[in-house]
Amino acid sequence: MQTFFNFFALTNRPGNRVLRLRLSRDVQSNLTETFRNQRQELLDNTTKIDFEAGYQPEKDEILEIKNFDDIDNLHDLSRNPSAIDLLEPDEEIYSSIKAIFSTSDIPTELLFQNFDQRQIISNSKLALLWHKDTYVKIDKPGITINKKLAVILNQTSLLFQSFWNAKKVFDLSDYFREATAEELQTFLCHDTFAMQQIEKLRELFDSTMRKKVCQILKSGVLNYPIHQIKTVAETMQQHLSVDENDRLVLPAEKKDLKRILRFFAEDYYLSPITETLYVSNSKRSIAQ
Repeated sequence: MQTFFNFFALTNRPGNRVLRLRLSRDVQSNLTETFRNQRQELLDNTTKIDFEAGYQPEKDEILEIKNFDDIDNLHDLSRNPSAIDLLEPDEEIYSSIKAIFSTSDIPTELLFQNFDQRQIISNSKLALLWHKDTYVKIDKPGITINKKLAVILNQTSLLFQSFWNAKKVFDLSDYFREATAEELQTFLCHDTFAMQQIEKLRELFDSTMRKKVCQILKSGVLNYPIHQIKTVAETMQQHLSVDENDRLVLPAEKKDLKRILRFFAEDYYLSPITETLYVSNSKRSIAQ
């Protein structure tokens, strides 16, 4: 005998992060089957890939963040739905919803759909519904349900195919974030680089460049010997300027600085056959 799922709204309201959807038996049955099928569609014939910032998964791959912290205790809350406040038909509350989620056939699993303003059925305008061969006015606001799942939260991991959709539901900034002021200072003052006018250089770094800095520091690539870095740069057709102390001089032009950051973030790919240099916008390590 198949069980019905329980359904909830995840909001950005501090006092009501989770609200319960009270459904008729027919609607609960229908939604359960919908979410069950969407889960199957997301997971069917896919290979789990450890999440790496910047990697775009293929259609047959699904990204996984292991040891993900359920800081809102969503698993515990969903086990006692009667203790959760109901989602009332209120447009202001609807506008705070980030996701609609449900329990699953697997007790340690929760299924999430994205939710945005377009899914709110407003009664502030004249909204009509076809009912018994006649259009009738909708007296109360309502919501619509999405066509696919965005995220599956297991007890110990997060599964998703689109990082963009997943970060609408959960705070994933630590997994793809910009370098802080201190981290940017650490980068600019690294022994690999010549001492320069750091304040002027700092002004060149936009959001995208700061993300690159974060990746570079995390990778440890700056700790490789300078002669090795220069050799690789020549192979990749990248010109690196050095001073009399054999330290790299960061360019003062933003365009050139971005090119250097791409090099250190290992965003360039040299074809081993044609020796053509490409820029990669998606990559992951295949090292065992």
